[in-house]
Amino acid sequence: DKTLVYLLLFLGCSFAVMASVKYGTNIRYATIWDLPLRVLAFTQLTLLARRWPARANVLLGAATVLLCAFELRQYFVFCVQWPSYALVPDDIYRALKIIK
Repeated sequence: DKTLVYLLLFLGCSFAVMASVKYGTNIRYATIWDLPLRVLAFTQLTLLARRWPARANVLLGAATVLLCAFELRQYFVFCVQWPSYALVPDDIYRALKIIK
């Protein structure tokens, strides 16, 4: 599919550019990857659900709900419990309680 190839190229090229700039992979700048990564994740869920055609719709729906619940939890962690204008890696580690 040309759309998926374009999304993969966009992710790869933009990551290569952002990784070469100091602080370029800050979460504030990495939000441009939200939509492409979600489309690619949903595509993978669809491919996995096709392995069980009798229950494909139920599995796809349940996996999508779980993925959305995980994203909502991440939103609450980063934006509600640990509000910051720009989460740098140190703030992300503290918000996730990896370091104190």
